[in-house]
Amino acid sequence: MSLDNWKSLLAIDPVKVLLTAKDPILTALVRRDLLDENIQLVPDNNEIKQIIKRQQPDGSWKFKSKSVALYPSINHDLVETFKSFRILVGKYEMDRSDSAVAKCAAYVFSCQTAEGDIRGILGRQYMPYYCGLLLELLIRAGYANDDRVETAMNWLAGQRQKDGGWVVPLQTVKVNKLDNATYAADPVRADENLSSSHQATGMALRAFAVHPVYKNSGVAKKAGELLKSRILKPDKYNDRKTPEYWIKFQYPYWWNTLLSSLDTLYSIGFTLKDKDIEKGIEWFLTHQDNSGLWPTKFDKGEKEKVALNKMWIAYDICRILKLYFS
Repeated sequence: MSLDNWKSLLAIDPVKVLLTAKDPILTALVRRDLLDENIQLVPDNNEIKQIIKRQQPDGSWKFKSKSVALYPSINHDLVETFKSFRILVGKYEMDRSDSAVAKCAAYVFSCQTAEGDIRGILGRQYMPYYCGLLLELLIRAGYANDDRVETAMNWLAGQRQKDGGWVVPLQTVKVNKLDNATYAADPVRADENLSSSHQATGMALRAFAVHPVYKNSGVAKKAGELLKSRILKPDKYNDRKTPEYWIKFQYPYWWNTLLSSLDTLYSIGFTLKDKDIEKGIEWFLTHQDNSGLWPTKFDKGEKEKVALNKMWIAYDICRILKLYFS
């Protein structure tokens, strides 16, 4: 199949729509990744400048909310740092050669515990899902060969359930109240015999999917088998449980969705020959809207921002369709 035949499976050519986007970086990515033009991406716009302007001297970003006082055991700045990190690296492909990214990475590494995991968003509680996402960004930023990444990857591999996936340990036990005392307590250890959460699995697996070595590991393959078997099904746990969360898309990735899962599964070796993958791809082939793009389930806010976000997500959908069909 030629590189552009995937478009023939859609009712409307989305590339023509995407090229009208009022965002030079997005249109450059469309031309590079969907039209195979030789383009050098230049990550320079107002969003990037505003993010870097707010960076703290220690490399973090400050979280400003009343909840900081309510939950002092939570590292709120790590939450805010993740948000900025995912935009700089996940959206604009910046890496450690940029001083802002290097400073950010140093801060994230400073949150690594003696056990090896990156922790703080849930206080002292284990957070394999966010650890996976932060590792993904560190790896994409150029730290794949860093010993600290290796240590964290080994920790993450050791936190799996017997079925090959991950859970958020705190969600597997009954707690009276998610208060500061809960977050400050010794970390909960999940019963490894419990079923995995595909939400947590998809997020943790991102680290393996972008790592040049670990993406080919048995750990990644087994977790991928579990993830694909759950496509468009309810999760096992209460957080983001209903199937509709599979199709609430964000770009760059945050929570596990059908889009992020297909990207992950492709990276670790799954193809359209797999029935579960075919099921996921079929959703995108049959849910294009009249604009030539796709519904995102995020349609509130400033009209222009919502429309542009929809285009970013459509670009990524097209990128993934092209990967699988070519």
